[in-house]
Amino acid sequence: MITDIFVTVLRLITLLLLLLYVAKTMKNNINRVQKHVEGLVSVGEFLQSCFSWRSKIRTIVAFAVRYVTPPSAARIKPKKSRQF
Repeated sequence: MITDIFVTVLRLITLLLLLLYVAKTMKNNINRVQKHVEGLVSVGEFLQSCFSWRSKIRTIVAFAVRYVTPPSAARIKPKKSRQF
């Protein structure tokens, strides 16, 4: 009888610790995804501001990078791998 109560208490403690761990892990994952989304929104706002007239210098630089540079400079050429 006492061992049954002891086993039940141990199971409840284990379940509680597992739930706390899962909650903490879920919270960390949500925070990480939220930071990624905030970063993407920030990049989107920056790109939007490049092509609006909020910052004239930034718009001119964006125009120069987009339209003045040759198309070959925009492409990243992969390095050839050495084969032995």
